[in-house]
Amino acid sequence: MVCPGFRKYYRGGHLIGYRAVLDIPWDLFWYVHALLERRRVQVGTRRGRRALSVYVQTRLVLRRLRDCPDYANLARELGISVSTVQRMCTEGVEALAAQAPDLDDLIARILREGWPYVIADGLVVPTDKLASYNVKMGRLAKLSHIRGEEAEPVPDPQEPAAELLEASTDPPQPPLEGEKLKHAEALVERLRTDGRRSDPSYSGKHRLDGMNLQVIASPFGDLLWISEAATGRTHDSTAVKTTGLPQALAEAGITVLADLAYGSVPGWKTMFKRPAKGKLTGQQVAFNTFFAPLRAPVERAIWTLTGHWRILRHNPGDPHDTATTARACLTLHLWLAPNRPSRHTAY
Repeated sequence: MVCPGFRKYYRGGHLIGYRAVLDIPWDLFWYVHALLERRRVQVGTRRGRRALSVYVQTRLVLRRLRDCPDYANLARELGISVSTVQRMCTEGVEALAAQAPDLDDLIARILREGWPYVIADGLVVPTDKLASYNVKMGRLAKLSHIRGEEAEPVPDPQEPAAELLEASTDPPQPPLEGEKLKHAEALVERLRTDGRRSDPSYSGKHRLDGMNLQVIASPFGDLLWISEAATGRTHDSTAVKTTGLPQALAEAGITVLADLAYGSVPGWKTMFKRPAKGKLTGQQVAFNTFFAPLRAPVERAIWTLTGHWRILRHNPGDPHDTATTARACLTLHLWLAPNRPSRHTAY
């Protein structure tokens, strides 16, 4: 039975408050505080013109990355608008992401430490679904219809131009019949519903929508670098080739260990893959047994990052900002590491 006065107090807006503790060291808090204070000086913010002080903004950003609370809940607690909370969080995340090591810093640290190899792997951060090409074109056609305009078809950059297909000089072929006709129709249907057009963010391996990030870890499981984000459907080998990482590491003479997904990356060491119709030799099995523990620390590095900074378990913001959020978490992760680089100092 509901208390008679429940609806009265609920409609009046009385909510239950409680205390919470942010399990982050004070040294890290003041480090982020110094970064945000320096950013306000750089953009020329006048004193007293912001809705939140640097202290409250620092606490807001760290809560967002550590516990991933909702923007609406944060705005309700602070008594400000949701857009202001979102803008403050974005500013803090960008300031932290700017401190993350880039590709040159990665190579310099590997050479300075003298590690015999580094480990590469992929990380898919769950996000909201990205609109597909078909959905975007449908929205554009609907908007043009509402405005009374004629919708012009926009070519898909993933497919060859129609003019090139029509310009073929091959002689006309006889019409298809029987099994060949069914095969051609199935091929056309598969191309029409290709994943590049339907679900760009869906990862079939993980069975979720997300963004693909490439990471590099040391032989001891310390996370060193995070790449730009690709769609979740992008294969790991394709995603890492677009970052320019293999070429840069090869020029520096750095050995990279990776799993079977990176078998097409030239120069990277992977395990032997069992043939479709066959078995591995005894020597290949022995090599895989020796290789697996060497590559395992990267899994612990990814688990440590995503386990401590819960926003990487599901990024509720813009999927295209996933790399910025991950690099901000990497900056905090490197600061908490026992042997953090000296460049991550805000004082």
